[in-house]
This record gives sequence, C-alpha cells and structure tokens, in this order.
Amino acid sequence: MALRQINAITDEATAVDLGCGDGYIANQLASRGYRVIGIDGSTSAMEQAKHLITPKNKHKIQFQVSDVCATQIPDSAADLIVSLDVIEHLENPDAMLREISRIGKSGALILIGTPVRFTEKPLDQYHVQEFYVSEFTMLLEKYFKIRSVKKSHPI
Repeated sequence: MALRQINAITDEATAVDLGCGDGYIANQLASRGYRVIGIDGSTSAMEQAKHLITPKNKHKIQFQVSDVCATQIPDSAADLIVSLDVIEHLENPDAMLREISRIGKSGALILIGTPVRFTEKPLDQYHVQEFYVSEFTMLLEKYFKIRSVKKSHPI
C-alpha cells in the first residue's frame, strides 16, 4: 500500500528507509531511481539486507546500523523518508519524529505506517504502543503538515 504513494523518479534523489529490516523497501526505492540509506538497529537485519540487494541496486543503497531516533544522516538530506511498522516499537516515538523532521528536506515526502489500534493493550507483544487514528494524526501534526492519512484496510 505505502509503496503506491511513491512514484519512480528520473533524477536521483535521496530516500531514507528508517527501520529497514531486511531491505525490501530500500530495494524497491532504489528500483524507482532513489539513492537509498537504510537504517536499522539490528546488525543481523543489516547483514541480511546486504545479501538481498538486487545486483542493479547495489551501488544505490547504503545500509547503516543505527538508532532510528539518532541517525548519522546530515540535516535536510532526504527527499523521501519511509518508516513502516517501526513507530509502534518505540518507547519514545517523538524522538523518531524529531529525527525525521531534522533529516528531511523542506517539502520532503514522509510515509509512516503503523497498525491501527483497536484494543486497549497491543495484541502484538513486541509493540510498545499502538495508536488510534486520531492519536496518530495528533502526534504527527506536532512535527509535520499532513497531506493525508490512509488506512490500508478497514477495522
């Protein structure tokens, strides 16, 4: 669903995949023409991601083991920032949103995906917190001008 929001580009722009895991999204972004920086806190995920890069994308993707809330990416470096299914795992989601705000260029496209909350406690034991749509919108509005909030499937 989220990748449908991202068009292919002709000139190389920089995309950051925060919480890139096995690198699937990073590979997709590189195939669309982006130079990609994939960030994840897991060394084993980064090793797996490096092995899964398609040969044509090897020169377009750089992976870094780093905290998604404190990357080594320079200020205003990213044209596109994607973070899918990460924010619900964080004790302090504001820290990641501040980092996204810092590394994104003015007018950067930012895609953040998270499961919609529908129970008092998260059903997934690895989720620190989940958000109702209104809570998530209010959190994002503290940092960004929201173009749209889309649900991938109804509850």
